[in-house]
Amino acid sequence: MGKREKLFEITLPLPSFRRKGKSMLLGLNDYRNLHYHALNKAKVNYKGVVLASLTREQLSNRLGKNLSVFYYISFARKNRKDLSNYGTIVDKFFLDALVDAGIIADDKIPIVKESRYIWNGYGKDEVRVEIWGEPRWK
Repeated sequence: MGKREKLFEITLPLPSFRRKGKSMLLGLNDYRNLHYHALNKAKVNYKGVVLASLTREQLSNRLGKNLSVFYYISFARKNRKDLSNYGTIVDKFFLDALVDAGIIADDKIPIVKESRYIWNGYGKDEVRVEIWGEPRWK
């Protein structure tokens, strides 16, 4: 394994979907129960959010391998939440957006070797993503 460094940092809203005209956070329980059209719409919308949030430099960067991805997740409401229910969806949607944009070659091993979800307190329904790893594709 080569030299590892912080390659990338971005803050995004958590993925959401619409139910009866109301925006809801998309967690794993909802993901399991939603119709595939609604899931695809949520994923396409989130990809747009991710790509719109990236700087020109981030879009032109090509990340290497042995990546570790850290998701610092915060929630607006102080009710109990299962962190992994939201972290898994953020992880899937975010990495798929990076693959589609050509920023990472793939979201499988050996490119992405680690994903962690870390609770970041209360404030907004958002996630700060940090990617650590080797700086260039090999």
